Amino acid sequence: MCTCIFAYQMKDPNLRNENWERFLPKFEKKTLSKRKQPFKKTEKKPYTPFPPPMPESKIDKELASGEFFLKDNEKKFRKHQERREHQVRLNSRFEI
Repeated sequence: MCTCIFAYQMKDPNLRNENWERFLPKFEKKTLSKRKQPFKKTEKKPYTPFPPPMPESKIDKELASGEFFLKDNEKKFRKHQERREHQVRLNSRFEI
């Protein structure tokens, strides 16, 4: 389209010296926005080649406290005592 107009203007001596920019397409410059940054930036933890230590198993905890070697009825009695103490503590908190 524009090339036809230019060719026509070049033929005519009166239009040869005129400004041709009015025939050129006008493109608006687009300002490309930056990539959206996240609100919460998480910092990477430093790399450690060794995995975290394994948590102690139930049996390991019992061995450390000595409960592993108790008999079944002694374990039940101890557990029962701990529950009663806990209930007494809770009741004393709520009593005025």
